[in-house]
Amino acid sequence: MVEVDQRGRIDLGVSFGKIYVNGVRFDRLQRMISSALRNRINLVGSELDITLAYSRLVRINITGDVTNPGTYTMPAVNTVFNALVAAGGPSKTGSLRYIELIRDGKKHADFDVYEFLNNPNKNHYLRDGGYLLW
Repeated sequence: MVEVDQRGRIDLGVSFGKIYVNGVRFDRLQRMISSALRNRINLVGSELDITLAYSRLVRINITGDVTNPGTYTMPAVNTVFNALVAAGGPSKTGSLRYIELIRDGKKHADFDVYEFLNNPNKNHYLRDGGYLLW
């Protein structure tokens, strides 16, 4: 098990060195670690499994036509879709097509659940203090 130090780095040992991971998305982090290991050892025929045991928490505000509006605290590895599920989905007058993600007081993205179901890459990770307007 490897932990992130106070400087935002993980130490993979003498043979591999340290990797700066502060603020790096988990999917990118997996590629970084995999690449660092594959450059030093032959992993042909092996599987590499990288798991996040703990994630920092973020607070996200969900407002509008949603079943349970409010402020939610959840791990930062969650996405807009996860937050929408946590809020219980749309109210009777709510939509699954028009959800706005607000970051730093500005519209960051529109989120459409149907589009996401057809293309799961069309999702956004949560950041502390963000808003979802349903």
